[in-house]
Amino acid sequence: GYSGQIRDINDPWVLNLASKYYELDGTVDSLLKKVAPIPVDMILAQSIEESGWGTSRFALKGRALFGQRVFNEEAHGFIPYDREEGLEFKVQGFDSLRHSIETYALNLNRHRAYDEMRDRRGQLIADYKPVSGLDLMPHLQAYSTERGKYIRNILKLIKVNKLRDFNDAELETHRELTIRYDQSSRSMIEQFAQLDNQ
Repeated sequence: GYSGQIRDINDPWVLNLASKYYELDGTVDSLLKKVAPIPVDMILAQSIEESGWGTSRFALKGRALFGQRVFNEEAHGFIPYDREEGLEFKVQGFDSLRHSIETYALNLNRHRAYDEMRDRRGQLIADYKPVSGLDLMPHLQAYSTERGKYIRNILKLIKVNKLRDFNDAELETHRELTIRYDQSSRSMIEQFAQLDNQ
């Protein structure tokens, strides 16, 4: 592992990435744990569940695939018709589907509520095992107020629809799906860490 401090790496690119992932005071290892793949089967299943297979008002009008909530009154979003009285949140709207996916991925990769999920993912990566939503979903209790029921629904969606088949999907350009993660970012961080340790 790389135990070096991020602040000891004098590269603006690394420092910017560390800032984005709330790891400026962390180590190279703690940053690498966040700059890692979110499996495609999990992304697909959660977007299916949250957007009603892409048919929800939030998906159609706001390109919102994951039901992310915002609490800022000025934020772009939609008030759910069934929102309980006294609650102030909106479902966040986006200018593109890509932005919706990027925000979802960043949320899972840096919010403290998902530390357990990232620990499990890091363990799988360290053991050279494939990362699947079937492994990670049990650690996403905090994602939905429905907790166990939500996780069971996502796991069922993955299994019934054979979504694991998409985990190694490639785009027509033969580049790995960019919603997983940028392998070059990970490699660059490791290179900086090796230089720093010499």
